Amino acid sequence: MNSDQATDRPRFSRWQRIGLIIAGVLLLLVAGGFGLLLHYWPFGQKDVVETLQETVPGTKVTVSRFHGTYFMHPGAVAEGVVFTRHNGAAGTLPLVTVQKITIQANYHDFLYRPGYISRIIIDGLRIQVPARGTSTGPADGSAGLDASITRTSVGEIVSSGALLEIDRGDGDPLKFEIHSIRVSSVAAGKPMSYTVNLQNPLPPGEIHASGHLGPWNASDIGQLPVSGDYKFDQANLGVFDGTQGTLSSTGHFQGRLGQIAVDGNTSIPDFALKSEGKKVDLKSRFQAQVNGKNGDVKLTQVAVQLDDTLIAIHGLISGNGATKGKITMLDLASTKGRVQDVLRPFVESPSPPMSGPMIFHARVIFPSTEHPFFRKVNLTGDFSIARGKFSSADTQSSVDSLSERSRGIKNGEGNSDPVETGLSSHVTLANGVAKFSNLAMTVPGATARMSGTFNVINGKIDFHGALKTDVKLSDTTKGIKSVLLKPLDPIFKRKRHEGASIPVEMTGTYSQPHFGMEVIPK
Repeated sequence: MNSDQATDRPRFSRWQRIGLIIAGVLLLLVAGGFGLLLHYWPFGQKDVVETLQETVPGTKVTVSRFHGTYFMHPGAVAEGVVFTRHNGAAGTLPLVTVQKITIQANYHDFLYRPGYISRIIIDGLRIQVPARGTSTGPADGSAGLDASITRTSVGEIVSSGALLEIDRGDGDPLKFEIHSIRVSSVAAGKPMSYTVNLQNPLPPGEIHASGHLGPWNASDIGQLPVSGDYKFDQANLGVFDGTQGTLSSTGHFQGRLGQIAVDGNTSIPDFALKSEGKKVDLKSRFQAQVNGKNGDVKLTQVAVQLDDTLIAIHGLISGNGATKGKITMLDLASTKGRVQDVLRPFVESPSPPMSGPMIFHARVIFPSTEHPFFRKVNLTGDFSIARGKFSSADTQSSVDSLSERSRGIKNGEGNSDPVETGLSSHVTLANGVAKFSNLAMTVPGATARMSGTFNVINGKIDFHGALKTDVKLSDTTKGIKSVLLKPLDPIFKRKRHEGASIPVEMTGTYSQPHFGMEVIPK
């Protein structure tokens, strides 16, 4: 080798050689780190499936397609994810299906926050809740994030286009279309925050809720802390037979899943009980206890404002082992009501048939049946109307005339002011028929006591009783009629009184009633 060839060789300074050595060492470290990362990669299919199964104990998870992601956001993508009961029979419907789960993390978190995932995106989530009594849930009776097992924490979980289906055992399932869900700060033993927007199925309307949930208690789900605020908009009550109106409600809730205290208010500006009924403005303020595990509701205090009538309500909405669905039992009372406010939702005429102060109390039961509203509702109560007046001029004129004749006043000799009517009764309603017992109607000079029925579906009325007047039967008429009725005075004479007791009946329909003397009393 000559000197020229030796001169052509590249020459490295001492610092360059040191740099090359350092670069080589770094390359080896990167290669080794990458190898270790692959060896201990936390987002392998087996690890992800095990974590999902730990999240919902008692389930088996299968994945159709799976691949990891390494650049920008390390993580994984799982598609066709299905949760089934671990020991479920063949052909059993899955509990949860997901079209795609995207897991996103950051490399620096591997060093500073091991087990931390920045974001999980869930697409095409579908949850199917089996009918009550169907054994398809987790084998150990628990569900949800098990704080004693998982050590993973998540910055946020987001989902859109989810669907929750609840099998009611018969008919179509209830379907909650969940537009969006966002859960933040998900970690074992710590509370998490949430925001959810969904479509409520019955009555259909939009619900927005946000608040805090947890920390999770897998051993007793009823002790799960929950709090937040909700808004329920544009709920269409027309889906319930016999009612109509658009409900809006806002409120706050706090407690544990097995007993959530709810404080809120509702507004139905166009409420009516029948399609022909006049719409009224219905408002309420309520306090309730809700069991989030089974949906039972205890109404501890409800104040309903029906126009100018205030109604106090308390009761219970609960399941019944003998029947499917829920049974509603309510106690209603009003000490300073107005009969026109109570009647207005029931009638199609511009004004209620009667007005005046009213006192009432009643117990109402709504069984969970498919019958129309007025066929399934049961009611037992008492009411009393004082100083009542009729809106129909003909009806009020007849009542005025009855009062005058019962006092022996001739036409034109009495006070021209309309008389006031008192009305009270005990009433029961079942299968669309209201039965009135001890119905008392009083006007100056006369008292009628009757019993009978009113069919709220077809409007037929059938009442029978006695009309007691201050004067004799013959004195209630004039001219030749009075002469002809003289012989009947001893028959209808009230004992120990000068007046008469006359058998009467009221038949026909609510819109066209017929009043008269009953020839053969029942």
